[in-house]
Amino acid sequence: RVLAKPGDRVQYGQTLLMIHSQNFTLVESAEQKARSTLRVAEKNFARAQRLFAEGAASQREVTEAEDALAQARAEYERASADLATLGGNQERSSPEFLLRSPINGVVIARTPAASLGAEIQPGSGMLFIVADLSKVWVLADLPEREMQGVHSGLPVEVEAQAYPGVKFPGTVEYVSELLDQTTRTAKLRCLLPNGQLRLKPEMFVDVTLHRPQVDILIPTSAIVTKGDQFFVYVEDDENQRTYTPREVTLGPEMGKMVPVVKGLKGGDRIVVEGAILLDSAFHKLL
Repeated sequence: RVLAKPGDRVQYGQTLLMIHSQNFTLVESAEQKARSTLRVAEKNFARAQRLFAEGAASQREVTEAEDALAQARAEYERASADLATLGGNQERSSPEFLLRSPINGVVIARTPAASLGAEIQPGSGMLFIVADLSKVWVLADLPEREMQGVHSGLPVEVEAQAYPGVKFPGTVEYVSELLDQTTRTAKLRCLLPNGQLRLKPEMFVDVTLHRPQVDILIPTSAIVTKGDQFFVYVEDDENQRTYTPREVTLGPEMGKMVPVVKGLKGGDRIVVEGAILLDSAFHKLL
């Protein structure tokens, strides 16, 4: 019986599919026979040990009974494992195997192997895909000309035609390092909360990137790092070719450039090459 279809919301442990095993009766019978043989072997071994202690049996008879017990136990364990793979055990035996959902989520796919009357064999592969859609990925194509400043953690807003005027907030989770040679775009993956399940798989959406407003960009080579502080060497207004360190607050790097959030103003002249050497010489003079 097929109890779930694509689009259904399911709970953890909910039955998706009931599978009837035609081999179950044979496997169960083999397990019962192996269990009976094991019990007989256990009794024979106990009896051989008792007779040996009384002098009425030889060591060879005890060894043979012990070997028979080991063989019977191994056969029972194999038969029991075969039965367990079909969903049976000593407490509950049934030719019906229940395939249950491993999570709370939505059935987003069901393969032909999970159709009514289909035969399922080892290696049949996937039967269902159940996804937790309370968080979703949005995949977008990022044009090459728009790549500067795009990085993981950047805020985004997503709009879907199904919800005019509604903006869904999220963040960039991944930016591909490769460009499509034909479209000249990179794959962008955004993560969005979707608690009300309004965003559906395969929806078309528009993605807006919210880059920080940056007035000043400087090369990363101009930065001198000291612990968790960042400095640049700025030319003095009154004394040209005289430089002093100034602490700055930086934004996320954009390739070989980095935005300065605080500490510099337009028109400041800074050292962009050799700043580390200048810093070393500055401290030697001090």
